[in-house]
Amino acid sequence: SYRNNLNTYNYTMSEDQRVIQTAIDECGSGDVVLKSGKTYTTGPILLKNNINLDLNGATISGSTDPAHYPDPRATYHTSNHYLIVANQKTNTGVTGPGKIIHNVAGYYGSDDDNLNPNDVDIGGIMLNRSQNVWIRGVSGSQRLEMIGHSVGYHAVVGRSNGAVVEYVSVTGDMDSGGTDGIDIQSSSNVTYEDVYLNTYDD
Repeated sequence: SYRNNLNTYNYTMSEDQRVIQTAIDECGSGDVVLKSGKTYTTGPILLKNNINLDLNGATISGSTDPAHYPDPRATYHTSNHYLIVANQKTNTGVTGPGKIIHNVAGYYGSDDDNLNPNDVDIGGIMLNRSQNVWIRGVSGSQRLEMIGHSVGYHAVVGRSNGAVVEYVSVTGDMDSGGTDGIDIQSSSNVTYEDVYLNTYDD
């Protein structure tokens, strides 16, 4: 499984990452609500079935410490190092308002097979091989905001069935030559509505 793959590699959770991941793991179902106005500095957060991660006005910011991520040489093609991941899950997603800031200055790499632990591209959200998933704000004035400088994808809905992406804004680096906004890949029954993209591609 994706979780087992991550646990195989040597990386250390930040304190904020541990708090959020523990809340998700211990919650049977329902909402995991973050503290409004707080900035959480994390590596990958793994969603599970029947959980909604409610940002509630908080910010999730990607750590600049490589120790908070799995070795990119081992996991690049399976995880692509996203801050929030649902892999083979059902009824799960992320809601706003709030911000996800990924690939912050100091931890930036290239889309290349020859990566080292200090050179990796950090994406925002990956929903992969899942059912009934979402990336959602509340309204046009209360959006889920994604901000980053990824040369890959800010968010991906891949090989999934039943997805909602709405009231989301994505702001990327217009000079990087990448920065795909939100990629819908090989998925069905997707609702994509009121999404604002200011990115180089997509």
